[in-house]
Amino acid sequence: MDLEISDYELGHSLSAQRDLLEQAFATGDDSIVEQALVHVTMVRRMKKNGTLEWQRPDEDL
Repeated sequence: MDLEISDYELGHSLSAQRDLLEQAFATGDDSIVEQALVHVTMVRRMKKNGTLEWQRPDEDL
């Protein structure tokens, strides 16, 4: 899959989540689809429980 995005950005962008899943489904490979679903689910759970904020990029750099 060609999507180069951090977990933090992915967790805050529904369109990026959709794009990742669309790319996975387009491959027709069950293992790639499952990997994308697990990744999106993990990032969404991290956002919900607040741990995704630990990955926020430092804007002072």
